[in-house]
Amino acid sequence: MKRSKIMRAVTLIYAALAIGAFVYSLGFFTNFVQIRSADRNLYDLLQLYNRKIFNYSLAVMLGSFVLFIVGYNHGNRNLPAKIIGTANGLGAIWISYFVLQYLNVFKTKYLTIDVEAIQLYYPDYQLSTFVFDFGFLFFVVFAVFAVLLIINSWLKPEGGK
Repeated sequence: MKRSKIMRAVTLIYAALAIGAFVYSLGFFTNFVQIRSADRNLYDLLQLYNRKIFNYSLAVMLGSFVLFIVGYNHGNRNLPAKIIGTANGLGAIWISYFVLQYLNVFKTKYLTIDVEAIQLYYPDYQLSTFVFDFGFLFFVVFAVFAVLLIINSWLKPEGGK
């Protein structure tokens, strides 16, 4: 009984993190629209990066919904459910790797922007690395839960299928 509750909790937390990754991708670019005047190249790269995060996170989020449709959170571990759970976990590991690979590079480049050039058009603008720092922490946790989901996919539930 206890193990099945843990397995269910892992699945629910993973699904919440998948939705969180999607929401992160929607809000990631909000603070960077203003930098277009100061560094157009960085702006274009961040926009491309954000689009990829959005696409990957959308796929993982939809995959997590499929897990619920096949009854994964209720202990259904037939072969299709195992494959879907594993593929979804691998997708989450991929998005986490992708985000973490470039996040620090973009943060470093962002900190070199001429803030005064931005403040000519947006007087209250301040450099903020919150989205980078939060993204790093979030996607490390997401990768850990993706690994747990994969392990969870291949564990036989108590009294389970």
